[in-house]
Amino acid sequence: MAAMVMASASILLVAQRASADDPSSASSGFLQTKLGGLNLTFGGKAGLGYVATGNTNFGDGFRDRGKSVDHDVDYGEGFVEPRLDLDYQTEKYGEFYGAVAAIGAQTIGGDPGGYTSHSPNDVSVGQLFAGWKSGDLLSSSFGKDALTVSGGRQDFHIGDGFLVWDGNFDAGGDGAYWLAPRTAFDNTTIVTLNTGPVHADTFYLKSDKDNDHSELAGTNVEYHKDGFGTLGATYFNIFDSDDKLYIRNGMNVASMRVSDIKIPSVDGLTVRGEYAREWGGRNGIKTDAYGWYAEIDYSLASYLPWSPTLSYRYSAFSGDSNPDNKTNTSFDPLFFGAGRGWGTWYQGEIVGEYLLFNSNNRVNTVQLNVKPADSLSTGLIYFNFSLDKGNYGGSSVKSKSFANEVDLYADWSVNDHLYMGAVGGIGFAGAAAKQAFGNNDVYQLAEFIMTVTY
Repeated sequence: MAAMVMASASILLVAQRASADDPSSASSGFLQTKLGGLNLTFGGKAGLGYVATGNTNFGDGFRDRGKSVDHDVDYGEGFVEPRLDLDYQTEKYGEFYGAVAAIGAQTIGGDPGGYTSHSPNDVSVGQLFAGWKSGDLLSSSFGKDALTVSGGRQDFHIGDGFLVWDGNFDAGGDGAYWLAPRTAFDNTTIVTLNTGPVHADTFYLKSDKDNDHSELAGTNVEYHKDGFGTLGATYFNIFDSDDKLYIRNGMNVASMRVSDIKIPSVDGLTVRGEYAREWGGRNGIKTDAYGWYAEIDYSLASYLPWSPTLSYRYSAFSGDSNPDNKTNTSFDPLFFGAGRGWGTWYQGEIVGEYLLFNSNNRVNTVQLNVKPADSLSTGLIYFNFSLDKGNYGGSSVKSKSFANEVDLYADWSVNDHLYMGAVGGIGFAGAAAKQAFGNNDVYQLAEFIMTVTY
């Protein structure tokens, strides 16, 4: 199967998961009406996707219930999400708001990772939340809408999605694993203070069943200054989880990050990074793990046409050399997502989407992006994957060299409502992947997506 032009799960998030950090942010909607002082906005989105792989799992093929099904796998996905947003602006006491959305999703066939199979489909509540914003009530001290309180089934994002972005894994009977239309946490309580340079969240979150119904509480603080960038720190504790290995119960998570830090002496050069630690635990299981990345981006928009940007990132996630003892050192990727496009944090449309999930691996990433037009973005990404510890899928491997992947992508915003993208990728097995899968054929992938926002 020939490699084709591509757009990844990260791009999908631009088209589908691009809800703002403010949970009250509503889409423009195709119908707006008023009932007294109550504003109602009807809108939504829908999407179609197609994925085809050749020499799946480096030639080992997709296995269903222990039997080899096919070395070439293709499947389709679709979803529709109608949504109603409401807001009521009071004269003195701020604004009350809320939203309800339903998601119907269908997979035709099944993905090569086995996360969805036998054409699952589901209709469920996608968003159901209510909240209050302070409006001018506290404006003299903190600014307009400085305080926000909300609760229910809604999105919640921290940073670029390294730890907290997607509350629903879209696996099993949900359908639409690749399109991933469900992003809300099952239940939340979020209090946000935003004073301009300082942004602070105190939160309670509960994830979906595919993330073990994990319940956590914590805080996030950020400082942002135009021309400088953003500094952030997060802490939370997972106090309850259905995790059958008892690894998440009692786990503490803390991280520090920098985003879009400008280098004054070099125009167009920015750096970003994050370091996270996981520790603690209950039920006799101790966690001691880490994950981090460092990235440098260099924009040549001031010097060359098509606004090229060249990026390099190194990311590392600890593994476990002895999975049978009472100390877990494998990093838990938690609720990661594609917060700012390519490779964040599904690193590679082949390896990052189906084989490695930000645990027990190290990744070198080089990306070149260009914009031939305001509505068109395209580029090339190279990933080099290695293992942190010499094991994969519960079995030891002699080498840590896992794979190399090259992805070519294009995404086209046709207008304010229609997005189309395409992806082509090839993966080359390293010694570790060859031992794990028993083959080293070139893994090939092609993807297409179309979304409509209405």
